Amino acid sequence: MGCSISPILFVAAFEVILIGARQVVGGVRLSAGRRLPPLRIYMDDITCLLRTAPCMSRLLKRLDELISWARMKFKPCKSRSLSLRKGVRNDRAIFTIGGENIPLIVDQPIRSLGRQYTSSLSDKEMGKAILQQLSAGLSQIDASQLPVKHKVWCYHFTLYPRVMWPLKLSEVTSSAVSRIDAKANACIRKWLGLPRCFSATGLYGGNTLHLPLKSITLGYRQEKARLVMELRESSDETVKDMHASVRSGRKWRAEEEVDKAVSRLQHQEVVGRVQTGQASDGWLGTEQACDLCGTINASLQHTLAGCKAALTQGRFRWRHDQVLR
Repeated sequence: MGCSISPILFVAAFEVILIGARQVVGGVRLSAGRRLPPLRIYMDDITCLLRTAPCMSRLLKRLDELISWARMKFKPCKSRSLSLRKGVRNDRAIFTIGGENIPLIVDQPIRSLGRQYTSSLSDKEMGKAILQQLSAGLSQIDASQLPVKHKVWCYHFTLYPRVMWPLKLSEVTSSAVSRIDAKANACIRKWLGLPRCFSATGLYGGNTLHLPLKSITLGYRQEKARLVMELRESSDETVKDMHASVRSGRKWRAEEEVDKAVSRLQHQEVVGRVQTGQASDGWLGTEQACDLCGTINASLQHTLAGCKAALTQGRFRWRHDQVLR
């Protein structure tokens, strides 16, 4: 096993190097007045975002100097560049680092953190790509010599998380997710020996005896709702001020469903709130003393029929006596 401290030391040392690079240029200024950081890092992956090509060239030059001073080297073949001018891709801007040109994303698409970046700058084909990924994974699991329960286990704990991550990050419609879910359900019914007419409600329903499985459609909706809350309630003010929208098609809209759920929670909080102060005393569990006899912690039985002062004064039989009169 590797050392658990080494990644922490590497990230700390790498951050020190990047501090020197951030001093060269400033980030993109937003309409709200905040500036985006020019560098975003995840371990040893660096993302540079600047407004002009000269600023980007100056930043890359400074990064190359710092990395060379640290006895490291960039790999341009594993990097990609993308330049936009008035919302249109500009392929004439070429950036270099370490004496080599950085390939354009139009020539060589790249996958980063589970998301595919192509020249189209759109997620229209992501639904088909995820369906192909799921089909390939199901075929590999089905071709194995594992028992049935182990095949279902492999799908749920290995393939299912790999499918859910790109579904969360990409703008895939609910209709495409339904087709992906139908493909997975067909294989699960085949492995479990269930008929084709067996519905997804019977397979994933929680009101009956069922396997600990979760449908892709339900997981997709949960991840989209979680993404909406992550963007709205982010501790980073820059992310919160962006007001980024989460698109999920026309059949099911994540933002509207989150708003409805928040409204229901607010209504339940107002209607179902426990009363405090004197309003919480009610008839039972009161801690106040009896006003007539001074008994401490007078109970409901004492209030209705056990107060000696009320018995002496005839309070309990007053209404009965009024009727007789």
